[in-house]
Amino acid sequence: MSLLVRQFNLSVNLNNNDHNLLIRELDETKLKLSRLESVLEETIQSIDAKTLLLKEREKLFEDMENKITYLQSVISTLKLKALQEEVRLLWDASRKNNFELHVLESEAQDTEDRVEAVNLKVEKMAEVVTEQWIQIPHLEQALQLAQFFNDLFERHLPRMLGALEYYSFGKGSTIKYYMSQALQQLRRFYSAIKKYHHQVMCRSCLMYLLILSLML
Repeated sequence: MSLLVRQFNLSVNLNNNDHNLLIRELDETKLKLSRLESVLEETIQSIDAKTLLLKEREKLFEDMENKITYLQSVISTLKLKALQEEVRLLWDASRKNNFELHVLESEAQDTEDRVEAVNLKVEKMAEVVTEQWIQIPHLEQALQLAQFFNDLFERHLPRMLGALEYYSFGKGSTIKYYMSQALQQLRRFYSAIKKYHHQVMCRSCLMYLLILSLML
């Protein structure tokens, strides 16, 4: 009986020891679990913080990409406007050059026309000069003849008429009549020669004036 009691007590003690051991192990396990939970919570918080930082950086990168895209668009627009302005300036310069070229061509054509007209005038004047040059001997002869008649009327005729009047004094008016008729014919002939000489001189003067105007 006592043996049974001892065995029972021993069994109870063993059970109590096992129970205490289990309790201690359970407490240690709870403590470890609590520590693990704390570590897990800290880890989760760290992950959350890193995730938030990552999202913020992703947002920053996205904003930077948007800004880069916007700046690229602005640069492209500015380049396009600059190119358009450059093209406009080139077109303006081209139109101006074309207009100046047209003006120069027109002036060159006008100059060519004037030169051609002057050449025609020079050719005509050369013909006139040639004709006048041919007429110079006739002009010299007419001038000599005019000088001869001038001397005749101014010097010799008065003397001759005076002498005739002296020698014909008292012989009637017949000689005077014939002398008067001859004198009138000589005067008409002299007037015709002077008129021809004046016309030739006028034509020569006009020719020389025209040549001077062409030279100027």
